[in-house]
Amino acid sequence: MKIKILNNDKEIEIELTDLQVKAIQLTGQQPEEYLANKLERILEFTVNQAKQMIDRVSPLTDVEMESIIDTLEAEKEVSDEPEKIED
Repeated sequence: MKIKILNNDKEIEIELTDLQVKAIQLTGQQPEEYLANKLERILEFTVNQAKQMIDRVSPLTDVEMESIIDTLEAEKEVSDEPEKIED
């Protein structure tokens, strides 16, 4: 069984063996539902880790934290650009 996740021009493909599908079904869930729940838990864990890292500096709201992350990402994109050499 293959499950594809599409987002704009990016694609993730997860291939499950027959044994994995049957094992998931033993839990009473469908493979798509099971994987969606696991991915959601991973993402929530990641958000909580980021909050803990930032909260060490100062407690922030979700909006403030999102703003900081956007700023850091923008700075990273600028630093990834090659330097222009002027004559």
